[in-house]
Amino acid sequence: MIMTAETVLLVEDHDDTRLAERFVLEGCGYEVVEARTGFDALALSLASHPRLILLDMVLPGIDGEQLARMLRADGDSRGVALVGLSASDEPDMRARVLDAGCDEYVSKPVSPVDLAAVVARYLRAAE
Repeated sequence: MIMTAETVLLVEDHDDTRLAERFVLEGCGYEVVEARTGFDALALSLASHPRLILLDMVLPGIDGEQLARMLRADGDSRGVALVGLSASDEPDMRARVLDAGCDEYVSKPVSPVDLAAVVARYLRAAE
């Protein structure tokens, strides 16, 4: 088990998915800040200064691709690791997510073990 106080911003509009992902992340010792919309995520990213943002690509209002581009354009958020997640079966989704500025694309559903591993890899790399 990882015991750290690293902050992860979890951006997910589906309550069940967000709850499951938060459970995994908190179980690993991370501080989790949650947003249901892209607009909320923008505000929370400025307020909470996360080291990693787990970003669902399909969101109400600002979608994940737009949000990733906005975060990458913001000087304060440029160094934050962005992991895009989507259950989309569109063949070009991975390329779109990476083109938007995400560091990695993860297809949903993601297992708890894989989610914990992706987060740990990016937070260790940022140290």
